[in-house]
Amino acid sequence: MPVIVKEAEQLKKRLIEENPHLTEEEIFSLYIEEGFRRAEKGHEFRLDVSRYFQYYNNDRRRALNKKKQAHERILPCEVHVVTQLFTPEYITRYIVDNSLGRLLYEGGIDLGLEYLDRNSELKFHTREINLEELRILDPAVGTGNLLLYACEILIRAYRERGYAEDKICRYIERNFIGIDIDARAVEICKRVFKKEFNVVPCIYTIKRPPARVVEILQKKGFTNLTRALCNCTALGSVVDFTKEEINEIMSIVPTLRALCHKFDVILINPPYLSSSDFNQVLKKYVSEYYKEYGADLFSVFVAKYLGRMNPHAYMGIVCPYNWMFTKRFVGIRKAIIENHNISTLAQLSLSGYREATVYLSAYVIKGSRDKSLASIIKLSEEKDQEEGLKKAVASYTKGINFKRMQESFLLAPGCAFIYGDGENFLKNYAKGRLEDVMEIRQGLATGSNAYFLKDIKTVDINDVDFASTSYSEYENANKKYALYSKGGEFRKWYGNVDYVIKFDKASREKLKTVGNKMPSRDFYFRPAITWTLVSSKGIFGARKCEHSVFDVGGSCGFPHDPTDLEFILGYLCSKVATTYLNAQNPTINCQVGDLKNLPFVRPSLEVKARVTELVKECIEIAKKDWLASDASYLKKEERPVITKEEAKLNFAKMKKNEEEINKIFIELYGLEDALTPEVEDRLITLKVQGDC
Repeated sequence: MPVIVKEAEQLKKRLIEENPHLTEEEIFSLYIEEGFRRAEKGHEFRLDVSRYFQYYNNDRRRALNKKKQAHERILPCEVHVVTQLFTPEYITRYIVDNSLGRLLYEGGIDLGLEYLDRNSELKFHTREINLEELRILDPAVGTGNLLLYACEILIRAYRERGYAEDKICRYIERNFIGIDIDARAVEICKRVFKKEFNVVPCIYTIKRPPARVVEILQKKGFTNLTRALCNCTALGSVVDFTKEEINEIMSIVPTLRALCHKFDVILINPPYLSSSDFNQVLKKYVSEYYKEYGADLFSVFVAKYLGRMNPHAYMGIVCPYNWMFTKRFVGIRKAIIENHNISTLAQLSLSGYREATVYLSAYVIKGSRDKSLASIIKLSEEKDQEEGLKKAVASYTKGINFKRMQESFLLAPGCAFIYGDGENFLKNYAKGRLEDVMEIRQGLATGSNAYFLKDIKTVDINDVDFASTSYSEYENANKKYALYSKGGEFRKWYGNVDYVIKFDKASREKLKTVGNKMPSRDFYFRPAITWTLVSSKGIFGARKCEHSVFDVGGSCGFPHDPTDLEFILGYLCSKVATTYLNAQNPTINCQVGDLKNLPFVRPSLEVKARVTELVKECIEIAKKDWLASDASYLKKEERPVITKEEAKLNFAKMKKNEEEINKIFIELYGLEDALTPEVEDRLITLKVQGDC
């Protein structure tokens, strides 16, 4: 736990113990005053103030996260607590440098900004800008990290243009607008602005308007507007209005004017809240006005403020990077691709936030659409994120920096932001998909694994069916147990034969009424390809599965042409398939949809025959290895013996085969400039070292 977190939590605890007679509001005031005093002693005043504010609610945030885990709705008064994660300084600089900083650069002001992406299509002094008329918004301002840095940048621009200091302060007050539902955060934001820059711009708390205003609107017949305003503390900055309603608001609710303007720069680290946690007011409103974008509150924010940009405006955004890939966010991806330009995008790793476990993206969108390329940065897990981002914006490095035409994303499944190396990477999607040649089926969920499933080593092998190739065949086999494919650990070619399922007649009848009621039973026992849905990030492997019932976690693929099985298995175990899967969904979960959407390039007969031959050899080696290992269901004396010399030969043969398979698929998919066929020793999934 960082030192400042401990200090903040200890400070709150001490103040509560020393002042039992004070209200929570009074305790908070004392806490923040002390936080300001402590922050002044450090070199990161504004950041430390934000941290003290954030950490004050740590105990409440933990309790609310437990509430979310229990599938309870987050109340309107709790949204700001559960979603308050303040933007790290280096991410703040990246999105401000590439939004406001880019706008200034286009206006002929080069401030030498550290995080301005020099690999993007920068054009110096292409238009004139009037600094005094710039309007910069943060609609989820919090304590103001984004606006405060933007203010620092804009003051430098005014000085560059020769403005007097007293005039700068006057204009700055008009340049910036901030909005939030948390009155405490807003007051802190104003206070920090005053201390750092001696200005207090327009920073608003969204509040329910007075009763007299509501009454006036009701009398005028503005029913929807009245409803929205009465619920504005629950809806926050996503509340929206018609043109007629905007005119009415302008005259009677001045503090909501900011929601109606268009802006030159919008900076936003929106609240991250899944739709499953929306309260009823928010859920209903989003369903009515933002249905296509309603998977998460952050995508609703992005959708709304795309419509609040002037044509030459820029919007800088920080949010989880699942919007780039997953099916839930296809609406927001399409809205951006079709109507706007991504100037720069950084896909950060899990360490992007020190305060939470969130995979982040930071990106800047232009208000209008043109033909410029999107500059994309992908930072790996191993790299220092701050240092890595600095280097990535300064110079182009293969494997980290990418440039793509946005139209190319339309080729990818669900318009996903897939940007792998190689000219053919996205073009291969147009040649076909894996679902065209293989049917993927969901497996069985028993509803009670403890009752139905057994470790294969604990049952009499004679009671297990190892031969049936269809459901009807098994019914006639008169066996107590069937093999059960359950996913298991990362393993290629063959293995993970760990479980059996009670599958006698009585058990089958019971399974038809419990769990998911035995879907896909016509596919049980047939030769198939299976894989593990949850795997180590960046690694994927598939196996041949036969004579088996299959589980939800061990979903199976059934080639339309049975002679394709080995070829498809070779593809799924290749570096090419793994690269596509990581591009489509860079998480630890490999979803069925990800497999279906893999590009599939049909081979020549010669290529198919060679891959089939290599894969059959791999299966044979892996099967003997499994049966000879301690994982085997055979008794020790019945297991095949593999000597040390044979184990070495098996390992070498497997590695050679896998590398040849990689080479074949790399050439077939035209990815020679992006991938190499080499296989790391750690990815050869053989268990036996010899003399087993």
